[in-house]
Amino acid sequence: MVNTNANIIGVYKNTQIGEGVLTAGSYILYDFSDLTFADEANIANGDAGLVDQGPNSNTATIIGTPTCNEITYYGGTRKGVRSVTTNMLSSNTQGDSYFNGSFEVHWGGRLEDGQPAATTYICGAADGSTARIGVSIISGGNLQLSYRATSGGGQTQQTATTASFANGALNNVYVRVIFDFITDTFSAYINGSLVTPWNAVSGTAIASQDPSTFNSGQNLYIGGNNNSGTPSSQGAEITTVRFAVTPLLSAEEAVLVSNFFTFAE
Repeated sequence: MVNTNANIIGVYKNTQIGEGVLTAGSYILYDFSDLTFADEANIANGDAGLVDQGPNSNTATIIGTPTCNEITYYGGTRKGVRSVTTNMLSSNTQGDSYFNGSFEVHWGGRLEDGQPAATTYICGAADGSTARIGVSIISGGNLQLSYRATSGGGQTQQTATTASFANGALNNVYVRVIFDFITDTFSAYINGSLVTPWNAVSGTAIASQDPSTFNSGQNLYIGGNNNSGTPSSQGAEITTVRFAVTPLLSAEEAVLVSNFFTFAE
């Protein structure tokens, strides 16, 4: 299903660093390393670290009682949002204006268990059988991508054939996921390496989705999943340091954004 979402570079081609690319052209952008809370403290709404640093104003809010977690992440001690059981963040946006075409999801942080006993969500929103978006790690460590537009016949789901992550706690994890409705492909990179192979797409074919009709009716949750207004219980704890949703990136932009997520700039 072809859409008209343009690459950021077409508008912001003079931006030389990943943070500049993201602040100028992302749909949402959160840098939780800016949290002002002490390690292990409960996060409260209104903190500077919850502010959307992109061009929109989707300040994140807490769901339950997520806590500030100081972790070792790409060369330093960074603050992040610890999501465990039903404690997570809401982006306060349903994404109808950007999940309605091709897009990318970027997540950086720590996995407490790369092969959890039950599904652990990086992000997600679902409204019953109407629409959904999800990036998750299923039992055994396989990355799973889910999408359903309001019109299109049902959910499309793509799951990595083998474990995408090592067992146990993992620092320094950067995940880039691409939902491309121009080429009708879903793909992902973990720390810059392409995830392969994938099982055959289950459910509705990607080409049958009509992303222009996407309307989940639910805010996107970060470090968790919004299941018709109820947070899904996480299979394992995760800590999110940085998170963004963007249009499709060019190869040049992808390098810059990777540098930002891995604190290489």
